[in-house]
Amino acid sequence: MPSVKTYEKCKANTVKKIIKIYEKNKKTSIKQSVAIALSIAEKSCKSKLSKTDIIKKELKINNFIDNKNKNKNKNKIKLSLITDYRLVYDYYIKKKKYMNAINLQNAFMKKLLMLSYKNELPESAYKAIMKK
Repeated sequence: MPSVKTYEKCKANTVKKIIKIYEKNKKTSIKQSVAIALSIAEKSCKSKLSKTDIIKKELKINNFIDNKNKNKNKNKIKLSLITDYRLVYDYYIKKKKYMNAINLQNAFMKKLLMLSYKNELPESAYKAIMKK
């Protein structure tokens, strides 16, 4: 198998492989198969994160943090965003860019506290944040 260079390609290929395996197994639903595949892909492709991937993820996080829109759907937090936050935070810690990590953490947690105060933080998001 040719070597996959980027995180997103690695993730896509891993998801495809795992879904094919689970399609043969009729005991799991397609939603379960996708969830399992995404979870495995996140773990197995973590080492392939490039600086470009980190920049994309950080832009996504900053868009969420800076969003001042009153539309509830725009303020809604997705579990993938929490995963992206963790990946970017861990990347900065690994690269010893502690100020970047602290600034990201402070801004992200401030936004989450605001959502929590407005009762707009789902319980699943809270559990994902606390899990390590």
